[in-house]
Amino acid sequence: MNCKHCENYLPPAWPSTIFTQIDWKAGDVVISSAAKQGTTWMQNIVHQLRTGGDADFQDINEECPRPEFVEYPGQEDQERLERWKNTVFKKYPFRAIKTHAVPPKLPFEPKVRYIIPVRNGKDSLVSFYYYRNSTTEEFRELWGGRPFLFPSFDVFFDCYLQQWQSYWNCINAWLPYRHSENVLFIHYGDLKNDLEGNLQKIANFLNLEPSSAQWLSIIEKCGFKWMQANSHKFEPRVIPLNMPIINKGRMIRKGKVGDYVDLFTAEQERRWDTLHREMLPDEAIRNWCDNGGDLP
Repeated sequence: MNCKHCENYLPPAWPSTIFTQIDWKAGDVVISSAAKQGTTWMQNIVHQLRTGGDADFQDINEECPRPEFVEYPGQEDQERLERWKNTVFKKYPFRAIKTHAVPPKLPFEPKVRYIIPVRNGKDSLVSFYYYRNSTTEEFRELWGGRPFLFPSFDVFFDCYLQQWQSYWNCINAWLPYRHSENVLFIHYGDLKNDLEGNLQKIANFLNLEPSSAQWLSIIEKCGFKWMQANSHKFEPRVIPLNMPIINKGRMIRKGKVGDYVDLFTAEQERRWDTLHREMLPDEAIRNWCDNGGDLP
């Protein structure tokens, strides 16, 4: 399989320059990661912390939007910016956005705070596969039939390793900034193992001090059980058209650590590990990406 074949499975091209049009403000929060790193979970965490526990929001992607996501063919960046300026950007003590962009496309501003969620790469790949194959027919028709659904995990795996490699590209883009005071790396496994402790770490990073009552509400609403029961709040859609992007009930799936063992063959695991070593030569960094713990 060559890269030309892989391109058939890519999502639509979104040639956005929106990051150069944003008037960055002190206190802005940017959640930047490759796909399926716990990014939606982090959107909810940041939102719950800044509100003291909000059960009433309707769509996390309205409260914490993704700027570079062009919602339908021909949409101008300015349309999305104006909508957010007049709504969500006015509602909260600070603005929060999610993105799959990384430096240098995403500007690094000393006055902005960046949260970088990272997940075990094999687990994130499995999650990404199920997500991509949950794309609705309406959304694919909107974009001329793309992204294609994958006939198998094997095809998806080959495409990812041969062409996309966004997991490593994102991590390598952020590693030089990892000890900056306005950058926080958070590992998915650490959140799973100690949600409250890592919520406190994120709250400290954001200079937030919720009350005791708020804290109990925040912990509940950041938990997998609450998010799964309210999965409609996290399912992406084309907001101006009220069009679902993925099929109902497929966004909050398992949230499991080690899920990859059910899909990876021994040969796929060998190929992943080989590329993992090539893309991240530092063994300590690789171990952190796989397992979490103290960031080297």
